[in-house]
Amino acid sequence: MLDNRVNVNGIRFSPDGQKLGVINQGVSWTIHIWDMKTRTFKPLRAARNEPISSLAFSGDGRYLAMGQRINMGVVDFNTVKDLVDMDLVDLTTGGRRMLQRKEPLSFLLNTSPKVLAVAFSPDSAYLACARGNFDVQIELWNTNTWGLTRTLDTKAVNTDYHPMAYSPDGKYLATEMRKAAIGLWDVATGTLVSTLSEGYGGYIKEIAYSPDSRYLAVAFNKRWSASKAGTEKGFIDIWDTNTGQIFKTIAWDSDSRIGGLSYSPDGKYIAAFLQREDYVRIWDVASGSQAETLRGPVIDSPVVGVAFSPDGKYMAVASEQYIKLYDARKIGKWL
Repeated sequence: MLDNRVNVNGIRFSPDGQKLGVINQGVSWTIHIWDMKTRTFKPLRAARNEPISSLAFSGDGRYLAMGQRINMGVVDFNTVKDLVDMDLVDLTTGGRRMLQRKEPLSFLLNTSPKVLAVAFSPDSAYLACARGNFDVQIELWNTNTWGLTRTLDTKAVNTDYHPMAYSPDGKYLATEMRKAAIGLWDVATGTLVSTLSEGYGGYIKEIAYSPDSRYLAVAFNKRWSASKAGTEKGFIDIWDTNTGQIFKTIAWDSDSRIGGLSYSPDGKYIAAFLQREDYVRIWDVASGSQAETLRGPVIDSPVVGVAFSPDGKYMAVASEQYIKLYDARKIGKWL
């Protein structure tokens, strides 16, 4: 249980499964870092009281990065140079570092200060930052020097979010591309290796690699011939990254938009939820069939986030003010 000052806007486990980061858009924008052993949390205030779009833990567990969407309507010219591009917290020492471009004013005049997503490479060597509005770019920051290494131009247009994911082996970074496709980038060279698309008509909500890097799950919404007029339906495409072909497509029996997904650490299951439903559906990846349906924290309160812990112990399901923990080791055994 949280409290009435909390409005959960996203959850993510640390790589060792010992911490759960919760984005809170309550009275002020903060991240609650929960200790999974003691079930206590510490609030972490954002550098600016602006919306937090995403959070990411480094692979070694030392750093927490948060991206923010800065509202230019409340920023005057004199404070442009002080805008925080990315807020980085050292969880070991408590120190903070603000990653900024060398020419923030030039950057500001040519694009948007919105940070849509952040992600650490598995070896913690790089921090990827998706930034922009009408022309989204991916910045790769070197965590040894904290310098900007390169920029990947995805040419995507997305004002709300920009999903991306590192492959667990660290070789590739999957990002949304122009025309709602998925681009696979070689991290070492910064080159676009391949593009995956089945003609996605709606926004791509989330992407996630399987633990063995073989498959890439894409959660997306699109108009469907059988859906009601003006509505979009959620789907999950599971791509085989070796062949570049779709291995499986998961479809709901409900005309609602998908909200998010999470791979189980063993790769057997995908947990996903629709935006207006108060429960999570567990899908068997091999068969594409639904294995279980699990309730969210509160009946009639829509689920807003789901995440498996990397150590395989928990599956966290979040509603606006509560987080429910399931024993992930029992999934598939409740039937």
